[in-house]
Amino acid sequence: MTPKKILIVRTDRIGDVVLTLPMAAALKHYFPQSHITFAGRKYTAPIAQNCTFIDETIVFPDNLQSVPASELLPMLKNKNFDTVFLVSPNYQASLLMFLARIPHRIGNGFRWFSFLYNNRIWEHRSKVKYHELEYNLRMLKGVGVEVPFDKSTTRYGLRVSKETNTAVSKMLSELSVPEKHPIIVVHPGSGGSAIDLPLEKFHELVVSLEREQLGTILITGNKQEEALCAEVAEETRAINLSGKFSLTELMGIIGKSDIFVSNSTGTLHMAAAMGKHVIGFYPKIKVCSAKRWGPYSATSDVFEPMIDCKNCTRKKCEDLQCMNTINIDMVTKRIKEICSVNLSNGENNVSK
Repeated sequence: MTPKKILIVRTDRIGDVVLTLPMAAALKHYFPQSHITFAGRKYTAPIAQNCTFIDETIVFPDNLQSVPASELLPMLKNKNFDTVFLVSPNYQASLLMFLARIPHRIGNGFRWFSFLYNNRIWEHRSKVKYHELEYNLRMLKGVGVEVPFDKSTTRYGLRVSKETNTAVSKMLSELSVPEKHPIIVVHPGSGGSAIDLPLEKFHELVVSLEREQLGTILITGNKQEEALCAEVAEETRAINLSGKFSLTELMGIIGKSDIFVSNSTGTLHMAAAMGKHVIGFYPKIKVCSAKRWGPYSATSDVFEPMIDCKNCTRKKCEDLQCMNTINIDMVTKRIKEICSVNLSNGENNVSK
């Protein structure tokens, strides 16, 4: 069967959604006449809405269990989907697709509710044989497609609208951010899925970057991260933008930047998807390591703890303060090299 009306369901967080976008790109490549709809949560919807490979976006309630299936089934049935990918292993979403009688339901074969799928993908992601993005692409085997893995050619289709670009340009101008100066975004917060680089290390990095005069430093974060962002920016000239923008506007800020620096978090994947050079800090814990969740981009660098450890666990990592062993001088040196290459090539945020 050639899929024509395809639904991709991913009801988790920002990074998960970004790493699912290449599925839409591949489906459009192999089935150019297909109509692709993405279903996810309200706060991640802007990502799908700004993807060139997605034709339509459906917003699901954050808690599907709180909404009677009878409220959502008529809409799903009216759209006449012939294929659905349940990328998130979510029971309520899977049951909903089963009740909607979507003919071709593709999902993981190792869940207790996998009987709701009629095409099962038998892979344990926790074994970390592949990157999360690669696991997502491997789900396309459900429609007979095998996509080669290549960080240099992976397409996300994430773009910033003219309206957002104009609004962000105005905001940066009001903050007196120089137009012809490299912009380095430092994003110290995270969703808590991994062990983070300590805040004092982020502060040390900002001070070091200022000393080297490598560019304008913007500190980003959401409303809940204002305090930690203020701690990182303290007694520096870095501009603290935490809590001052929406997710869509954050995409615009990233679009204006040259380098994005963060822990393992969704915004790092947004920056990588937008072609920015990203610097990521990752623990060696297998399930949240760079192998599974690192930036999937040819223009990226990952820094891990310098401590030599095996079979690392969260408790061991926290007890030994592994992330504190990351050498900030080495990070600064790498950012300086990237800035030098960009300047020699005539690249800066103005051209992006």
